[in-house]
Amino acid sequence: MNDAAELEIAHIAARVEAAFESFDVTLAGAGERRGLRAESVSPWSPLEVAEHVALTNRFLWILVDKIAIKARSKLARGEVPPSTAPIVSILELVARRDFRWESPLHMLPTGAVPLGAVRATLAAQRETAGAYLAEMPAGEGSLCTIKMSVVGPEARLDLYQFLAFAALHLERHTLQMQRILAALDQPNT
Repeated sequence: MNDAAELEIAHIAARVEAAFESFDVTLAGAGERRGLRAESVSPWSPLEVAEHVALTNRFLWILVDKIAIKARSKLARGEVPPSTAPIVSILELVARRDFRWESPLHMLPTGAVPLGAVRATLAAQRETAGAYLAEMPAGEGSLCTIKMSVVGPEARLDLYQFLAFAALHLERHTLQMQRILAALDQPNT
């Protein structure tokens, strides 16, 4: 793997860490407003946004784990990671506010999960992401790809791209929570 590729993987790792941190700070900062909705901004409360992110990550991590298992197997057989950096720019659309994708029912919040449980799940997911990146810092996670229809019908993502996708998803929903909180802070007129 070349230096540019390792630098991109390090950038992805930093982005994942920053996205989880910002999301958690925003959720914690919501205080008592975490369960309130601002219907003009979102049908979900900040806590429901967090539940959605935790649910989505759960399914993303299943795919990341499959990639990691296959990548380890390929490494054990002597396959060499590609020398090119993972391309993350194709994923940027996920963070845009105008991006639309209907979440499947299993990723929709129920509103029944308490704050502590959601934050604990997100903290564990953050640790898992960090562990994958620490285990595969030199491109090993690019030895396997899996289809990701959200990005495009034929799009295939590697471990780093899936984790970058999760970071972008966190960034998107951090902004959503911030918009909800700002609307809740506005005096009723």
